[in-house]
Amino acid sequence: PSSVGDMAELVTLNLFAGSRKQDAVYSGLKLPQFTRLSGSVPSSIGKLHKLEWLSLGKNTLTGSLPTTIGNMKSLSECNRSSNKP
Repeated sequence: PSSVGDMAELVTLNLFAGSRKQDAVYSGLKLPQFTRLSGSVPSSIGKLHKLEWLSLGKNTLTGSLPTTIGNMKSLSECNRSSNKP
């Protein structure tokens, strides 16, 4: 959802479908386990300036990553492997 950009302190975001540990580390907050995500990655993800690690693999995401991902200066790893519509 577009509200993902509201979590400015987020450092790690693991939304890899089928992973045993799908969670977001945000000041100790753990989000519940997700099923496969579909649709496109919202442009608001570019607001996550402190994000270092992003995993979106094995979902049904479509389209390209938004250009706002270029705003994520701390991002060192991004996995979006095995996305199938």
